[in-house]
Amino acid sequence: DSRRVCRPGDPEGSATFDLRLNAGSRPSDSTMLHATCTCPEAHPFAGMEVHVYKEKKVDVVIAKIGTNLRFPDADYASHEDDENEKLKQGVVKFRLHNYERDNGVTRVHYDLDGNRALSYDIANAGGAELDAIRRALRGTGRKTRVVIVRTMKSYYYLSAAVNDTDTTITVTAPSVFNYDPNYPVLLGTGATEETVHVTGSAVSTITITRGTPAYAHAEGDPLEFPAGGWASEPITIIEGNADLDVIKWTVPHEVSHHDLALRDVDDVTNTMHWQQAWTDHRLRYCPRTKMHEPGTQNQWDSIPRD
Repeated sequence: DSRRVCRPGDPEGSATFDLRLNAGSRPSDSTMLHATCTCPEAHPFAGMEVHVYKEKKVDVVIAKIGTNLRFPDADYASHEDDENEKLKQGVVKFRLHNYERDNGVTRVHYDLDGNRALSYDIANAGGAELDAIRRALRGTGRKTRVVIVRTMKSYYYLSAAVNDTDTTITVTAPSVFNYDPNYPVLLGTGATEETVHVTGSAVSTITITRGTPAYAHAEGDPLEFPAGGWASEPITIIEGNADLDVIKWTVPHEVSHHDLALRDVDDVTNTMHWQQAWTDHRLRYCPRTKMHEPGTQNQWDSIPRD
């Protein structure tokens, strides 16, 4: 309070408020804020230059798909205020809508291969099963579409046959493996399915270690990739074994990939942390280290503000 003298031992002041500044027609700018005395002359005694951004608004519609969901009654649109409390740090606002007016589950026959999961073809924008879901979602206009499914198997497919001794394989899309040599993934299907460990990747070439027995695999055989979601169209998110709160926070993570041009980063306090292991959900001006590619990203400046 500028109208009283602070004395030693006085408690520290505190305030909570939102200050909205108009960036005009520009996507971003800077401006000076001045602090003035309450006396009639209103003399300025301090100043600070601050960043000003045009607010980015994103309309999102969320559909729960399937018959075996763990959280069929989850109200994802009700998470809007919690998300925007964090997103406003980057001058972003999401408007969330449930696809079904009664917040029910949308029934779509998408399990075309009968594996009781959504089979996601990484090289082909999700492939045939996501196409079935895509066609079923009508009347969404220009909203960003998000679908929640119980489980998903994400696949790379071999672009060339391999024999039972090969330790490098090539696949039909550039690899996004952030590999852990101790993390097993499945190569092949049926009688020739085997567990391998990915130890390196470069573009579409993946290095693996193999156990016993190992098998030959034909061109087109799948290599499963562990993914909790994809920033596809529609955005695809799995329930998996995550808590409902974690699934709700996965929505702004994937929408931020899709609409805000934000990359996965290595920062557990950040919405874009590469794993579902958040301790906070902030967006940062100070550069964050990108996880799957070299360099850093200033998140505030990276957001398109058309």
